[in-house]
Amino acid sequence: MPNSITYKEHANTGNYSWKEFEHTVMLNDGDDVEQRTLELMNFVQRMIGYKESKEELDRLSARVEELQTRIEELKNERSKLLNHVRDLKEKYDSDCLTPDSFEVPNSNLEPDPDDIPFDNNTFEGGGF
Repeated sequence: MPNSITYKEHANTGNYSWKEFEHTVMLNDGDDVEQRTLELMNFVQRMIGYKESKEELDRLSARVEELQTRIEELKNERSKLLNHVRDLKEKYDSDCLTPDSFEVPNSNLEPDPDDIPFDNNTFEGGGF
């Protein structure tokens, strides 16, 4: 009967690379070798999965932090733009003429029927 069992697992990490996890257990007298081997295999496979999961979790956590930073930057930019729009609107409102400030010159005149702005199929600004 063997004194120990060693099990090694390789995991493909993509981009032509891989990881390896190996573990050895010592056997005691009376241990069921098949049972201990299955337990060892399950343990190693869980550890490989845990390592991959932890690395993926770390990668995702870093990405979440990047996105949260970008969200804050965009919120600040939005706030600045809203303030700028408000300032422009206030300036526009203060500079605009009110309807009462318009003078209508001689509104009793009839339009000249011979004044046709689009004679000869041309319009101001170019022909069609």
